[in-house]
Amino acid sequence: MQPDFRPYISRIYPDVWNTRGGERINGIVLFGFSGIAAHLTPAECFSLADQLVDAAERLPSPAEVIRTEARRRKAQRKPSLHSPRLTAADGPEEPPLETTPAESE
Repeated sequence: MQPDFRPYISRIYPDVWNTRGGERINGIVLFGFSGIAAHLTPAECFSLADQLVDAAERLPSPAEVIRTEARRRKAQRKPSLHSPRLTAADGPEEPPLETTPAESE
């Protein structure tokens, strides 16, 4: 089951990460719904920002997504011509069972 909320970065702030070995790493903390999502060094921040922009530029338009989804759903509804027919134990073919709209999707 998918949650009703979309995962999101809720806060971004500078912070120093202290390792168990005593090293201090200067960077940025990304906070999400469940707590710290990431701690990034400045170089990692710039790299992630570039990757995010590149990914956003490759996203299809909302209209294109809707058309693709409609085509996918239409393709799924096509009955298979090669599906086996139901037969009774004594051999004659039985008629297909009726389905409700909820069952056919």
